[in-house]
Amino acid sequence: MKREYVWNITIDGIAHQVGCRFAGDRYELYADGVYAVEVLRHSISTMWDGIHEPVSLFGQKCLFVVMDEVPDLVIDGVMVGRKRDYEKVLRQRACRPYVGYGILLGACVLLLVATVWLLASGRGSQTGWYDIFIALGAAVTMGSWSVKNLWRLTRAHNSPIIKQTRKEGDH
Repeated sequence: MKREYVWNITIDGIAHQVGCRFAGDRYELYADGVYAVEVLRHSISTMWDGIHEPVSLFGQKCLFVVMDEVPDLVIDGVMVGRKRDYEKVLRQRACRPYVGYGILLGACVLLLVATVWLLASGRGSQTGWYDIFIALGAAVTMGSWSVKNLWRLTRAHNSPIIKQTRKEGDH
């Protein structure tokens, strides 16, 4: 895995080079080859959200970010390394849980349909009743778990529609 990154940026019409080196528990930033600032790496449990640390380089306010273990520099709302809009990337990352639970729910529905088809076609004894029972239980259990989590994720957005108030401690 590559642990050194270099970004070429232009500030006030002047070309600069910003380097980033991973040094165990921190990231070291270099501005035109000169040490500029270090950003401490968070614990593993907080790295799920990544690092979003404001830094000042060449008199310009920037944002040093680490997403999916890949560092990047945000200048004027654009991620320099990925060449993408920072806010758009944040919105896409926020949708990841919805996609994951949706895929799990779809797989559970397919498993449930396959199990019902086996029962309806009379192939239950060929397949084995124990296997059908396990497949049915897994489909119902995982499906209800994913529905519960999707409901939890969308409750804040849909509370005015379903006339539900937020409970204390909900995020």
